[in-house]
Amino acid sequence: MGSSNNLRSGSLFNAGRRVRVAFSLSISVLIPVIGRAQAAAASQPKIDTMATRFDDLVRVALAENLRLRLVTAETRGIKSEARAARSPFDPLLGVSASSGDQRFGALVAGVLPTGAEYAGTYARTSQSGFLPGANIFQAAFRQPILRGFGFASLRNTIRSTDEAVAAAESRLAQARIDIVAVVGTLYARLIESHQQEAVHARSLVRAEELGAAYDELRRLDKITEVDLITAQLGVTTRRGELLSARRTRQEAQDNLVAAVYGARASARFPSDAVVLMPQDGVPVIAAASLDEAMAAAIANRADVEAARRQLAQVRLLESVARNALLPSLDFSALLSNSRSDVSNPLTDFGERAIAGKTMARVGLSLSQPLLNIGRSADRERAAAAVEYARVALSDAENVVGVEVRAAYRDITTDRELVRLAAESSELARRQYDGERARLDLGLTDIFRVLQVNDQVAKVEQLEASARLSLATAYTRLRAVIGMGM
Repeated sequence: MGSSNNLRSGSLFNAGRRVRVAFSLSISVLIPVIGRAQAAAASQPKIDTMATRFDDLVRVALAENLRLRLVTAETRGIKSEARAARSPFDPLLGVSASSGDQRFGALVAGVLPTGAEYAGTYARTSQSGFLPGANIFQAAFRQPILRGFGFASLRNTIRSTDEAVAAAESRLAQARIDIVAVVGTLYARLIESHQQEAVHARSLVRAEELGAAYDELRRLDKITEVDLITAQLGVTTRRGELLSARRTRQEAQDNLVAAVYGARASARFPSDAVVLMPQDGVPVIAAASLDEAMAAAIANRADVEAARRQLAQVRLLESVARNALLPSLDFSALLSNSRSDVSNPLTDFGERAIAGKTMARVGLSLSQPLLNIGRSADRERAAAAVEYARVALSDAENVVGVEVRAAYRDITTDRELVRLAAESSELARRQYDGERARLDLGLTDIFRVLQVNDQVAKVEQLEASARLSLATAYTRLRAVIGMGM
């Protein structure tokens, strides 16, 4: 299934090339965003950073994620059922021996792919007294003519099991794609939490600059106590906001680690003094038209393929149930050969006489239940299962269409929102610089400057949220069109 997710030249992904652009979430943007807050480092506890990359996290998650391991175990169990379905073809070999009458024998029995049953037995009795010994060989064969013949019963049952295995493997492939999408979303959320923390750190730096300036003015007795308290309140408030943003970032780290490391997550959770620092961004794909994306998604989505396999499975089972309504007409054949020693060791002085008999039989047998209510009920249930699987396949295809359209719509909208948010952030920072200059000239007051500082922080937060939304939309698009790594 993995190879089916890579489209050829001229299709959705342009010869399978993956454009790893972090858009606005790449390290080229993330580091400057966080770097502008380094002036606040003196007022924060010292932290250690741990670099991490998206591809590395995905590789670990595909091996350790708990949900994926559950689906893998379920798929392994279904595969074992497929092997068990072929067990009727395994020949049965048996031997026996008895010391009382000095008897031993052998047996070979089994089933052929046509549904025929065969059995061969051989027995040998060798008496040491006056009674004669005997050799007996029998071969039996029974072939269903109507019900149970070849593909009509046993072979179709096996094929239905194979379809169930294929459906399970498709669900496993879809689970891998879903895990990649989950990791991508959590990775983008971690980047966004870093950006939000950087926004509050910059806001704190600006407030601390005002506080330091007003503290000096108060010592020179050029401002009132109320003005100094206002500046100090601005610093205190923004320190609280920074702590809240740091807690949100730590929660984002924990959620990402839990999704990636599964059962080993408890040993991998970073301490509060450790920061997981993304070194890249979520991958961005170069998409073609919406119609091509929808066609590719319906053709390549593993869950749609699983629905197709499920429909094929129940159709085979329906054919088995329908075949079971036919009369039972069987052809049988029997060949037996027996040989006995008839010589008397007291009178024949070592001479041996053997009497033998060979018998062959063929026959036909026909039977049919008068009402056959049970088989009719099985047939109705199988027909209902086929209709249910057909509706489920149509629903899966409709869901794919809706998801692809929604992902495209979100990407188009979020791109524009990111552009507008970036423009608003730049204007807000310029507005703050202007208000700060006016404050130095005595043309405004600290209340106004602190309000503009809050406005800058809010606009930058909206920009970070818009970038998260765009990254999530790209991650979702990869998932809905059936792309994994």
